Amino acid sequence: MSLYDLADIESRNAINRRAWAGLAKDKATPKVKKVKVPVPTEHQEQCAVIRWCDANAIVCFAIPNGCHKSMPSAAKFRREGLRKGIPDLMVPVARGGLHGLFIEMKRTKGSVTSAEQLAWFSVLRREGYAAYACKGAADAIRIIELYLS
Repeated sequence: MSLYDLADIESRNAINRRAWAGLAKDKATPKVKKVKVPVPTEHQEQCAVIRWCDANAIVCFAIPNGCHKSMPSAAKFRREGLRKGIPDLMVPVARGGLHGLFIEMKRTKGSVTSAEQLAWFSVLRREGYAAYACKGAADAIRIIELYLS
């Protein structure tokens, strides 16, 4: 191989490098956008759990504690025994020496269990109930299956 051949190869390499650099700067190249997958709401997750329980003949009911009420209605419900922090769902089936199962539903991302909810978990467990905070329907269904097995 002669010096001319080496110079020719080096020249072609330089042209290729410039061409690739131009492609990298090309504005026509589409940018990849990250698609945000929406996180289901607590309501949607809870509805999925109830549908699953109904389909599998599992006794389960909701405790509508967190719904928004007018001031007079809220005061009335508090007099009737509404308590802050009570879990969302109950499976009133005794298993393994426990009286039943309480579930606090949370979104799969961005939800936090409140101090009041943690306090109720302690009370319920002390009184012989299972009580869990579940992140999403899949987590709640898994807990129900484990509790009933």
